[in-house]
Amino acid sequence: MKIYKHDDLERYLENDWILVWLKQNEQEHEKEIRTHQWMMEMENKRAIYADVYGDILRGDMASDKRVLDVGGGYNALTKILMRNSRYTLVDFMAHGGKEGLYKMGGLSGIVEAGMSMR
Repeated sequence: MKIYKHDDLERYLENDWILVWLKQNEQEHEKEIRTHQWMMEMENKRAIYADVYGDILRGDMASDKRVLDVGGGYNALTKILMRNSRYTLVDFMAHGGKEGLYKMGGLSGIVEAGMSMR
């Protein structure tokens, strides 16, 4: 387990690339999804997200890498994780966003409340 400290956040914020990528990849309906909003607003979430998922987002891992994200929430970069790996998000979407996902026609690899949105 890694413990994140203020120094880790300061180091990350020298290049807040997750925020840049979020802005470049967000679609209008994603702006309504609360977990996406949190990622846009919270520097500490972005720093940890970059550490956990950075290699997959940048395409530095084999595309057959399997990732199971339980309760991680949806944001505009989820699409990239799904494209660059065998990523599955299991989430109740309790903080909204179901409507936005349905507007996109659902996303293969997102499981909501035990039901696949395929």
